[in-house]
Amino acid sequence: MKFSIHLIFALIISTFGLSFLSSCGKNNKKEQTQTIENSGTKVKPPSSNQDTLYIIPNSAVFYKPDSIQLLKIKSLTEQWIFEGSMHEYEFQIRNAKIVLKKDWPEIHILDETDSRFLTFQYTNGRLETIDLNQYNDPYGMFLYNGQKPPVLVDMTNVDQAIYFYFKQ
Repeated sequence: MKFSIHLIFALIISTFGLSFLSSCGKNNKKEQTQTIENSGTKVKPPSSNQDTLYIIPNSAVFYKPDSIQLLKIKSLTEQWIFEGSMHEYEFQIRNAKIVLKKDWPEIHILDETDSRFLTFQYTNGRLETIDLNQYNDPYGMFLYNGQKPPVLVDMTNVDQAIYFYFKQ
């Protein structure tokens, strides 16, 4: 049986095409989950608490989900993504606390897991409240000096964030 080069080429192309389409279909759920997780469209489950933490100047506030909220996050996230995220958050928080204790001992370190609201008291007496339900990250860190608005920092670059926020 004699095949033309065009027929062989067409068969090879169609085989690769079908293989590609087939593999795309198999990983579709994983890709969708990763896209949703990374696209910013995810929604953190709301806090089950309605408490408020009052914060004085020169503070670093680490917020974390409450226990019910953490269970909801875990149930909505693939196990390997959840475990990886928790490991990364723990590392970032530990590193940020080391930097604060070593280089900025005058800054109060607060850990918050039970309050939904953070109320910051300015040196002039004004109050500003942040609703943690408005932030999609389950873990984070706010810096506050009593004069500037509190700022949510990127804990992967915590050294510079602390320096630039607290420098006079």
